[in-house]
Amino acid sequence: MAPFDGIVTTKYAEPGAMISTGMPIVAVQNPKDNWVNFKVKETELDKYNLHDTVKLIGRNGDLQLDGTIVDISSKPNFATYRATSERADAQDIITFNIKVQTNSLKVKPGMRFRIEQG
Repeated sequence: MAPFDGIVTTKYAEPGAMISTGMPIVAVQNPKDNWVNFKVKETELDKYNLHDTVKLIGRNGDLQLDGTIVDISSKPNFATYRATSERADAQDIITFNIKVQTNSLKVKPGMRFRIEQG
């Protein structure tokens, strides 16, 4: 029994499979508690602040949602991207994770969005 009505996003066991005590059978997403995670380059991090409202644009451009930045990671992800210049020297670009809460029933697992810059 799940603690809320939700969407099964991952099935970990098939019917008839042997499972251990405490092993999850499925992962359930609460459709009323949705967020989108973004990787933001360290050079662009100063554009975002905790509790800012941002506009999210779906891949097709028709889906547009407002969201609130609820977390900006303080721990970076190193070497997520590699940048090169015309002089052939390379440097790692460090990214930080930004979590944007939407609480929209339109957001489904795996959907991709971009933040519209104002």
